[in-house]
Amino acid sequence: AAEVTYPGDSKATSPFGVLDSFFAGASLSGNTVAVTGGTIAGEVSGGIVNGAGIVRDNTVVISGAPAIGGIVSGGRTVSGDAVGNTVTIGGGNLANFVRGGQTVSGKALSNTVTLNGGGITGAMSSLQGGYSLSGEASNNTVRLYGGSVSRSAVGGQTHGSAAAANNRIELYNAVIG
Repeated sequence: AAEVTYPGDSKATSPFGVLDSFFAGASLSGNTVAVTGGTIAGEVSGGIVNGAGIVRDNTVVISGAPAIGGIVSGGRTVSGDAVGNTVTIGGGNLANFVRGGQTVSGKALSNTVTLNGGGITGAMSSLQGGYSLSGEASNNTVRLYGGSVSRSAVGGQTHGSAAAANNRIELYNAVIG
C-alpha cells in the first residue's frame, strides 16, 4: 500500500503516470490518493488493474478546489472485482463520472462515494457507488452530505443482466439536477 498527495500544479494530464494512475498492477489494495488543488484533465484513481486482478480498499480524497476532467474512481479493473473502494469529495469541480469501484466484467461490491462539498458538473457527471458494465453491482453506497450533482446519483449500476442489489443512496444535504 502507498499514499500520494497531489498539492495542485495544473497538469494537462493526470499526475499519476501509467494509465493516469500512480498505482497500477496485477492486484491492488490499500492505496490512497489525495488531490488538494490544481487542474487535472485526465483520470484520478486509487488503483487501476488493466486485467483480471482485484482492486480492494483503495481511496481517493479530493479537497480544496481542484478541477478534474476525467473519471474519478477509488479502484478500477477490467475483468477482476472492485471491492471496498472509496471516493470522498470535500470540494472542487469534477466534470465526469465519480465511481467508488468500477469494473468491466467483474463484480463491483461494497464501494462508497461520499460528497461533502463541491460540484459534479458536465454531460457525464454522475455519482456511482459501484459500477460494472456486465457483472454484479451490489452493496454499494452513495452519501450526499453537501455539494451538488448536475446529472444523477446511483448506488450501484450494471448494464448487463447480473444483479444490482442492496445498493443505497443517503441524501442529507445536497442538490441533484
